[in-house]
Amino acid sequence: MPRLLDRLANRLTLRTQWTLLAVAVCSVTVGLAAATSAWIAKREALELTRDRLDTLAGALADQLDNGMFERFREVQNLARLSLVRGRWSEEPLAVREVLEQLQNSLPNYAWIGFARLDGTVHAATQGMLEGASVAERPWFGEGLKGMTVQDVHPAKLLAEKLGPSDDGEPFRFVDVAAPVLSERGTVMGVLGAHLSWTWARDLSRQLLRPVDGKAAIELWVLASDGSVLLGPESDSPPFPPDLLARAADGGAAGLVDESGPEPVMTALAGTRGLAPYPGLGWTVVARQPMSTALASADRLFWSILTVGSLALLLGALFVWRTAARVTSPLRRIVETADRIGRDPSVRSLERIGGSLDAVVLSSTLRALLRRLGSAEAQATSAARERSVAEAEASREAKRLSDQLSAAQDLAARDPLTGLLNRRGFALYAEDAWKGYQRHRRPLAVLVIDIDHFKAINDRYGHATGDCVLSGLGAVVARTLRETDRVARFGGEEFVALLRETEQEGALTLAERLRHAVEDSVRAGSGTDADDVVTVSLGVAVADPDDRDLGDVIERADRALYAAKTGGRNRVAFEAGSAVEEEAAA
Repeated sequence: MPRLLDRLANRLTLRTQWTLLAVAVCSVTVGLAAATSAWIAKREALELTRDRLDTLAGALADQLDNGMFERFREVQNLARLSLVRGRWSEEPLAVREVLEQLQNSLPNYAWIGFARLDGTVHAATQGMLEGASVAERPWFGEGLKGMTVQDVHPAKLLAEKLGPSDDGEPFRFVDVAAPVLSERGTVMGVLGAHLSWTWARDLSRQLLRPVDGKAAIELWVLASDGSVLLGPESDSPPFPPDLLARAADGGAAGLVDESGPEPVMTALAGTRGLAPYPGLGWTVVARQPMSTALASADRLFWSILTVGSLALLLGALFVWRTAARVTSPLRRIVETADRIGRDPSVRSLERIGGSLDAVVLSSTLRALLRRLGSAEAQATSAARERSVAEAEASREAKRLSDQLSAAQDLAARDPLTGLLNRRGFALYAEDAWKGYQRHRRPLAVLVIDIDHFKAINDRYGHATGDCVLSGLGAVVARTLRETDRVARFGGEEFVALLRETEQEGALTLAERLRHAVEDSVRAGSGTDADDVVTVSLGVAVADPDDRDLGDVIERADRALYAAKTGGRNRVAFEAGSAVEEEAAA
């Protein structure tokens, strides 16, 4: 991965790299901000939903207990009221008036009646069931024994007389009954009241009225066996008995019901009764879909992500424009430096500002050009003095000519390896390039560099390093052809010029040279004499778009860099622009 990033970076400008870095940093920041905010918002939304559902379930459970307590006490008080104790044996009309007064004050009572000891209804509201027998009804039998409350059940005897309910559902009742005592304290009958179950439905609607309808909150009421009394019809209890037991002990909030098509946040609260009302073991369930509970958190996440993405685009544009301004001085330095030596009109580098790095770089290049100019002037002066000396020493012309030839040959050679140096290589390079321009004959360049040469010097000393360089020069000299020219450019870097050689031949020759060095050149002495020396090679061939041989050498040098970053001890090739365009076509 690091090598891939290095190769990618070498193909991107500083402007592009800075922009990509800014985009990456901003993307990570926006993503973390959105994810963190969503996590916090979801946690708070779940806490809020859990508290709301727990409150609603507990409130309905309390209201059911309080309501049943009031009904329980009302029936008990009426059965014991001394003012009406003597009227229970009167005509049905008189008893009916008392019962209807109680029903008018409490419309949730669907039916109130007084039944004699044999179970015959003596008097009832609206005259319903008068004369009928209720001896088999549980409320009557239990009412003879004492105060009783019977759980929700469908209407039987009253179903046809009451007709349809307001919502079209069958009537269901909660029965409250109390024994009626005579003045002597003996049981003379049972006072029974049928409380319509729509009372519980009305309570749940009143609690949900302040809640936003989009919240999709539901309130159910379950019987002691877990069956649904108020809520959607179900063939079996929707919750296990142990969960209902937990609700009866103190409530259960924050549960997630995953039995349906989507998870639902659920809270349960049990009714406990209220003395003297014993309670019927009802459980109130408050429910809300998780998707609804977390909707606000999801909206927050997407809002942050959207705003962050827009900010990211604006930031990338800002960095792109700013980077262009920052890197502009560097581009001017590179363009001017590239023209020096090719364009006669360009002989120096102007002072370029914009940043401290650009100022230092331009100053350094200007100083380098001044030193090159001084060296050129010294060379010109030396050549002039030599010409004067030759004219004055005409008598020794031949001897001086021989000495000069030997001196030139010595000056063109590297003293350590015996190979050409830069000056000697330049003569052959100029001639080869002119031949290429005239005849377009194949021309290739190899740039050779010893791997880890600094480590060799540090470990064994510079004397061993010189032996390695000398050995490498010998291997290169005997591996290349007589028509090829190789020079030591400095340090551990060598350049070979191959005439009449195309890409395939250059790569083959480079591989042969690499193997030859690996097989024969060693560093060290004694036990270290087997330390293998390897080289990396960059290969390039002349391209019609090249301005001079320097372009070919620069391309081969980039290929050498690719070989180095690719692992060393290998050959890499870089094609010219004309070859790449031909391949792309």
